[in-house]
Amino acid sequence: MLVFVSPKSAGSSWIYFESGFAYSKGINVIPIGICGIDIGHIKPPLNLLQGFNISNKDGIGNLVTVINREFDTDFDQEFSESEYSEIAILDEQNPAINSSFLELIDYVYVDFQGSVGAEGSPNHRIMVDDPVSAIRNLLKANNVDFYEQRGPENTDNSRTKIYSPGMLINYQVDQGKQIVEIKIDPYSLHFHESLVSKLPSILYGNSVISWCAIKLNDELKLVTDKIKLSARLHNAGHEMSGTFRGFFEIEGCSITTHPKDRFSQERIYSKERIHLIFKPEEFKASTILKILDKLIQANVVMN
Repeated sequence: MLVFVSPKSAGSSWIYFESGFAYSKGINVIPIGICGIDIGHIKPPLNLLQGFNISNKDGIGNLVTVINREFDTDFDQEFSESEYSEIAILDEQNPAINSSFLELIDYVYVDFQGSVGAEGSPNHRIMVDDPVSAIRNLLKANNVDFYEQRGPENTDNSRTKIYSPGMLINYQVDQGKQIVEIKIDPYSLHFHESLVSKLPSILYGNSVISWCAIKLNDELKLVTDKIKLSARLHNAGHEMSGTFRGFFEIEGCSITTHPKDRFSQERIYSKERIHLIFKPEEFKASTILKILDKLIQANVVMN
């Protein structure tokens, strides 16, 4: 008997009564914590039974393992973080992946320049010669639908737009410098997070620290004054980054905010935005939404 314990059911006496009755009849009862519930912190008898929580891909794998064992089936027990995110994004009980948080975001932008890191330093990386082909191959390898659009004057890939559901990849060569810009709808973050995590190693031949910009909907107010921002984040218990000056550490990422650049009409720089630096191959929708939740609690993002 699988007993899924959610925040609502944990407060109901019936779930404990029925589970205890089944256990008294010799039925194998397995409690499973969902929607942020930790079965180690619920009431007896469920917290005395061997079970697990579903809070990551391993939890989903445990569930399938139990199903295979009890019902003599042979379902795949290995899940990726991306596959877990596709399931978790539907969990409205978890504020970190609540759809209402997605509605606060206009777009998420990811930007890759032709070179990263100081020239001559060990971290210096140069983008591959044909990034469009590299991106195209990555999309095909991951069975992602897409189509390309190029101007009639372009006989090569020097100016290419790649459209995929909920995502636009824009490649251009500006004054001899390669630029890859990605614009993602918030409701497609969970679907494309794996691709974005893989792109740095595809584009540079090695993993590099990457960044994204989060543009919120216009009705929201974002604190961009550096003194006010640092005061609010410090009061909320967030520490300053020891690596990136002016940034704070939240959920394993370094974040700050920027005002709109009144002299720029290009891309994301003309808008107020949250600037987030994430570790190589760790671009996750759930992390972005957790950070947004923390910024709301710290009064950095307000209605």
